[in-house]
Amino acid sequence: MAVNESDIAFINHNLRNNIGVAISYLQLMTIDSPDLDNNDLFKFALENLNHSIELTETISVKCKANKADLTKHNPELTIVPLKEYLENQAKPWFDKMRKMYDIEIIDTYKMLDEEKYIIVDANANHLARENIINNAVKAGATLLTVSYVMKEAYGEVNFKDNGRGMTQEDIDKILLSIHGDGVVHGLGTKAILNIAKSQGFYITYNSTLGEGTNVRVITPYINV
Repeated sequence: MAVNESDIAFINHNLRNNIGVAISYLQLMTIDSPDLDNNDLFKFALENLNHSIELTETISVKCKANKADLTKHNPELTIVPLKEYLENQAKPWFDKMRKMYDIEIIDTYKMLDEEKYIIVDANANHLARENIINNAVKAGATLLTVSYVMKEAYGEVNFKDNGRGMTQEDIDKILLSIHGDGVVHGLGTKAILNIAKSQGFYITYNSTLGEGTNVRVITPYINV
């Protein structure tokens, strides 16, 4: 069955309404049980539902986008100073994720004095980072450390969790998926790889079974 933008917009509208109703019911529950306001799981549920509302707004914007823009090569890519991007995009985003996920997230930043520029799709990067957090949570991690380092020739970010880790075979499947053989079926992992590739980033996985996983992303600078 063919689905057009109008269909998606209509379904998205209903989805947003249903999420809004769910949020209202949760808020009503606090009237009879005020202790829920201090319950972390309750807070996580509410924050994720509010985040879902924001995502439906994004879908609405996409459905209204000019069709001519859809034919251009990734119009979402922009050139930004890396320090500005980290201050205005990355840091606030991690603050938001800490309210949504039951995992400790520690993010650190080592900046250079000089300005360096990168090409990014900010919304896609938010999606990729959220998938990394989801993967860590699914792996049983209680801690995710994120370190951004501005080096002379490139930017580097490491996501390290203390989850159950992966075998070398698991990592090999991830590497094979970059070449399109379809071995890795997880949509989250595919999204991370595709987003990195679309922006010219380089991504590697390292993991020790029983200790955790490290995702390393290299961001080339560009001349402006």
